[in-house]
Amino acid sequence: MPQRTGLTIKVLGHLLEKGIALISSAGLYASAGFVIFMALIITVNVILRFCFNKPLLFVEELSGYLLVAIAYLSMAYLVRHEQHIRVDVLIGRLSNRKRNLALGVGGVATLAVLFIFAYFAFGYFYYNLQEDISSMSRIETPMCWPTLLPVVGVFIFILEVAVYTIRKFRRF
Repeated sequence: MPQRTGLTIKVLGHLLEKGIALISSAGLYASAGFVIFMALIITVNVILRFCFNKPLLFVEELSGYLLVAIAYLSMAYLVRHEQHIRVDVLIGRLSNRKRNLALGVGGVATLAVLFIFAYFAFGYFYYNLQEDISSMSRIETPMCWPTLLPVVGVFIFILEVAVYTIRKFRRF
């Protein structure tokens, strides 16, 4: 009976990891779409401003929100493929076993910081939602939506860093 439970947990873990990978990839594709959309609206805005002296009022504000979305939604994918910036001066000199231990401990520290950030990001989102705060621009964007982007991005990032950390500890 214990072997069957172990097998079930292993299969469940594999499915969970695949699901997180799918969410990370979706974040990357959304980021790519936002880059293309942002380029298009900025180009249209430049043409309208230059040719007709009639710029779109929302482009600068929306571009800022899209930049935040691009950054936060693509972070998790970078962790999965180990493309984040890190200093390898010390880690590169360690044996594989010690390197995985150091990276696992770094992953735990990263998760601690991310949970603190997620707590405050969610608090800020919730405050904007409860108080019905709007931007001070002409279009008065409800601020709950732009402040939701870091919450979603950090949640996906936390999932991916957790998978990364577990993977490093398993190799230790």
